[in-house]
Amino acid sequence: MAQITTRPTEAPAESATGTARTTPSFVVALPDTDAVARLATRLNVVSDVRLTHRSGRPWLLGNVAVGRIVVGVAGEHSVAVVGESDADDDLVERLAASSRTADDLVARVHEQVHGSYLVLASFSGRVHAAGPALQTRRLFTARVDGTWIAADRADVLADLTGAELDPASLALRLAGALPHPLDDVVPWRGIDALPGHELLTIDADGRGRRTTRWWSAPEPTLSVADGATGFREALERAVDARTADGRGVACDLSGGLDSTPICHAAAQGPRGVLARTLYNDDPGGDEDLRWARLAIETMPGVHTHLVASTDDFEDFYEGVDGVEEMLDDPTQAATAAPRILRMLRDDVDRDISVHLNGLGGDHLLRGLPAWEHTLVRSRPWTAWTRARSEHVPYGVGPLTTLRQLADRRPYARWFHEVVAGALAGDPIPETPQVNDWSGRPSLSPWLSDDARAHVA
Repeated sequence: MAQITTRPTEAPAESATGTARTTPSFVVALPDTDAVARLATRLNVVSDVRLTHRSGRPWLLGNVAVGRIVVGVAGEHSVAVVGESDADDDLVERLAASSRTADDLVARVHEQVHGSYLVLASFSGRVHAAGPALQTRRLFTARVDGTWIAADRADVLADLTGAELDPASLALRLAGALPHPLDDVVPWRGIDALPGHELLTIDADGRGRRTTRWWSAPEPTLSVADGATGFREALERAVDARTADGRGVACDLSGGLDSTPICHAAAQGPRGVLARTLYNDDPGGDEDLRWARLAIETMPGVHTHLVASTDDFEDFYEGVDGVEEMLDDPTQAATAAPRILRMLRDDVDRDISVHLNGLGGDHLLRGLPAWEHTLVRSRPWTAWTRARSEHVPYGVGPLTTLRQLADRRPYARWFHEVVAGALAGDPIPETPQVNDWSGRPSLSPWLSDDARAHVA
C-alpha cells in the first residue's frame, strides 16, 4: 500500500489575497520533482491527506472531505480512486499491478469500479489523471513556477497560481445558456479544463504535459431492451456504491422517472432509505405527491417518508447572501442553495451522510430535440411525432415543424449564427426549436458595452 497520511488541517485555507476562508474539499496532483517542494509546503498546511511517489516526493495532497480515497501500489505504479465508489484496496492494487499503460488503467478502472470518481496515478513519477466521461467530476491544469500540476478545483489552482479572473469568461456567464465550447471556459486566466474523455499526462519533471483520448462513444449495437437492462444494472451498481457500506441514506422522491428508480435502488441497501417529497398546491405539485406515495408501496426499504410543502421552504434567492459554501464556478443552483442546505442539515441531524437525487435524469433519458434530424432519415414518422410533441403544446403549426426538421445547418454554422443573434439583441424564441443544437445564448439589454465586447 502507498503511504497515506491523514491528520487534522492546521489552518484555514488562504486565498491569493490573503483572506482566510474555510478549506474546501480538493485534491492536487504533483509530478515527481523537487520543483514542487515550495508548493507542497503551502498545500501541507491545508491538507489532511498526503500520498507520495515512490521517491518519497509528494504526489497527491488534499482535503478529501467528500467521498473517500482508495489507493493501490505495485512497484513503480501508484493508483488512487478519489470520490464515491465501490473500489477497495485489493482491487486497486491489482489494477496498479496489471496495467501496463495509463490508458489501459483508466479503461479497466471504469470497467470494474462503479460510482463517481477521479482516477489519479503515478507511473514512474509521471502523473496521470482522468475524470468521468460525462464530466460529473472535473479536472483542471495550470503551471506553477514552470511546473504543470492538476487539481479537481479551478479555484484551488487559482489560489496557488495567483491567477486573475478572466473578464471575458465572467461576461460569458451573463449570457444564459452557453453552447459548447463556451461551457468549458474557466473563470481564471491560465487554468485549463480537461475534457471528460481525455487522459492527462504530466512528465515526471513537470515541464511537459499532453492529453490522449481514453473514452469514445460506443457503437450503437444494443437493442433498446438490452440497453435498458444495461442501464438499469449500471444505475443499481452506482447507487449500491454509495449505500453498501451501511451509511445512512436519504433520497429525493418526486414521483417522477428520475428520482423514483434511484430511491427504489437505495431502498435495497442495508439501512434502507429516508425518502423526502416536496410538493406544492399547483396541479403538478399535487401530482408529484400522489405518484410518490404510489411508488413507496413498492419500496419496503423506505423506513421514513418525509413530506413537506415548498411553501414552508425558502423561496429562490432567499438567503443566498448567507451561503458560505464555496463553488469554483458561478451556477444557477446557488439560487436554491438555502433550500438544499436546509435538507442536508436535517440529514446530518438524522445521522445521514449520503443524499441522492434525480437531477439530470430527464436530460439523460429524454434526449435532445436536435436528434430528430438524424432520426428523420431512418424513421421519419417517429421523428415527426417526437418533434410534434414538442410543438403541439405551444400551438406551433405543422409547416413550422417540417421547416425546422429540414434545417440541415452543421453545428459550426448554427453556433456562429446564434452567437451573432445574441450580440445583435435577437430575442430567444418562445417556442421550442427542434432545429437547435443546444440552448441559445442571450444578452440582457442592461449588459455594458465592455461586457458585450468581451463576449464578442
